[in-house]
Amino acid sequence: MKLTEQDKQTLRDFGHPESDMRQLCEAARRCKYTDEHGNRLTAEKAIKMLGREIWLSGISRAAFHATAGREENNNYVSFDCYKMLFD
Repeated sequence: MKLTEQDKQTLRDFGHPESDMRQLCEAARRCKYTDEHGNRLTAEKAIKMLGREIWLSGISRAAFHATAGREENNNYVSFDCYKMLFD
């Protein structure tokens, strides 16, 4: 998933400096997603389940800490950027 300029602005609003954008963009592109049952999800499905801003908060966390989990409206999504960070 490619981050839009609006996504990048939202991430800046979260407190990320411009120097974080490269890693955040890579995380958005490479992150793996699963639901509460361990089923793989696409980025598009994760965004639909959570909403774009909550999805971005998950990317924000996983890009620098390998994993994250987010829930919205009884929809849980696990974010996994481990391979991106540790391969």
